[in-house]
Amino acid sequence: MIKEARLSPGPGFKPLHAALYYGMRLVPNYTIRRCTAWTLAKTVCAFKAASSPAEAAEPLAELRRNGIATIAPIFSQAQLEEITGYLRDRPVAAPDGREYRLGEIPSGTRLASYPLGTILECPHLLEALNREDVLSMATDYLGARPLISATRVDCAFPTGGAPADVQRFHRDYDDWRFFKLFVYLTDTDLEEGPHEFVRTSHRYSGRLRANAFSADYIAERYGPDAVVRQCGPRGTSFVADTWGIHRGSPPRNHVRMLFQATYSLLQTYKFEYHPIRTQRAGRFDRRINRLLMA
Repeated sequence: MIKEARLSPGPGFKPLHAALYYGMRLVPNYTIRRCTAWTLAKTVCAFKAASSPAEAAEPLAELRRNGIATIAPIFSQAQLEEITGYLRDRPVAAPDGREYRLGEIPSGTRLASYPLGTILECPHLLEALNREDVLSMATDYLGARPLISATRVDCAFPTGGAPADVQRFHRDYDDWRFFKLFVYLTDTDLEEGPHEFVRTSHRYSGRLRANAFSADYIAERYGPDAVVRQCGPRGTSFVADTWGIHRGSPPRNHVRMLFQATYSLLQTYKFEYHPIRTQRAGRFDRRINRLLMA
């Protein structure tokens, strides 16, 4: 989890970052966004590396066509045991910023996320972020070698009340072009908060205001069968262009745990980056990881 930056005047406000974020945020037109991303990929970002391996061709084609694609599992079952065992004993941050053990989360909490330092020290997660097959897929999709501009492990809790913002259908405004890697760390069926994505919506313009999308609007605009509900056992891995309309639906019975990472052309200017010093940093590409590790 990376803290959000202050985008209005006050302590810590960075006018240039705010201008860059809102300059991107206030351009919902798909064609302009794609042209800007192409220009950035060619003139600002690092060189385009070799193409993705052959086994990634089908997921890449599906990602381009539908906006979401299942990929081969990122983790083995033994690695998943190590990951969840490590996280189980670490505190998570609730929306109010306070940290709690999983069993001590206040009643009514919808979402909580692990601190960035916990993610970077967790077994296998940093290696997953830097898998060459994932980086190559990102390079092919974005047109340039990416930055890892965010990573998080979120816990969604079954509780009553209104859903959190990310549990309503919305678009992400992280960069001119980006995509995200997702891995379920718990079994996720239709009852337990699957990721839902509106097929092909990543190829259309957004709205000037980031309002949630209603089910009626989605059915009328994209068709009654447009929503893909990504279910699967823990370890299920997929990628999505979350400029497309999506949400994480609320679980009904158990805590749903999800690992995700964002690969983008530029940093996400709505975030306040404080790269963490870790001895593991030297093992990975400095440019790709510069927003996470010092």
